[in-house]
Amino acid sequence: MARSVRTIDIAIFLGSAALLVAVLVLRSREPTPATLPAQPRLTPLGAIPNGPTFLATVDLARVRQSPLGATLTESGRVLPGVGRLSDVCGFDPTSELDELAFAIPKRDSTDFGLVGTGHFAAKQMAECASAIVAKRHGKPGLTQVGSFVTVRDLNGSAGEIAVRDGGPVMLGDGHYLRDMIDTAEGRLDNVSRDKTHESLRASVGDGALVASWVVPPGWLERVTDSNLVRLSPLSSLRAAALRVNVAPKVSALAVLGCSSEAACADLAGVLDSLRKDLAPLIRRELGDDPFAAAKISVAGRVVRVEMELAPTRAAAILLRLMQR
Repeated sequence: MARSVRTIDIAIFLGSAALLVAVLVLRSREPTPATLPAQPRLTPLGAIPNGPTFLATVDLARVRQSPLGATLTESGRVLPGVGRLSDVCGFDPTSELDELAFAIPKRDSTDFGLVGTGHFAAKQMAECASAIVAKRHGKPGLTQVGSFVTVRDLNGSAGEIAVRDGGPVMLGDGHYLRDMIDTAEGRLDNVSRDKTHESLRASVGDGALVASWVVPPGWLERVTDSNLVRLSPLSSLRAAALRVNVAPKVSALAVLGCSSEAACADLAGVLDSLRKDLAPLIRRELGDDPFAAAKISVAGRVVRVEMELAPTRAAAILLRLMQR
């Protein structure tokens, strides 16, 4: 449980980029979805079931058109243990992706779901996934579920993919993936009906990446495995939203909702202290401190953290991270 909460707290803001490649790691021998009629295209949120605790969307088309996106893609996508995707598949499947949505449901934070929309040919995607999993000595299992074909590695991989012609392509754990299929096909409500996430996302505005988190009670105790942290200002966090834009400058806005005005004032103080205390470590690891000029402000029960970087500076930091 502690691991899953850490995922919510830290990794998921960056996890969409990592999971983008994970969509391709499963395989099918006899892909059949090419015989199915093409379905109406959905937005990524159209396949995310209503009521997640965490939700993030990435506009990949916008990212690709930015200087920072060029830094991310200029060397091609390389999958560890497999190689360059264009060499394995004959094309780069990730170039077909336009948008991503990543979600973690409330009922079990070890589940997750990733939805990618774009112009997909299901047979081609399945053949590519087959080539990738063959390099990893996987054993595929293929199932038809509604208009989707799902593929999982029978050798024990936790993830499972579902794809249909025209998209979307989806990655998730078994039960949640079935919920995503039901949502995409209209049998379950999608997250666009979730007023809490709608409000959180509106609080930060449109961006290349937008994330919202409805903070579960006791999250900090589970992260630290200690009841003493109930006294920490961080325990007052009730909701959070993040927006990142990549052009013309790289900018970010985080909005943190607290249980009280006093708690927000304390939380802002903790964040400022952390920024100062971690500055030497960040400079040593990244060669720069992108948080040095961040602005932290408090308005009632909301803490706002804003920062902005020139594209060249952001690209240099990103390259340093990618090389580690």
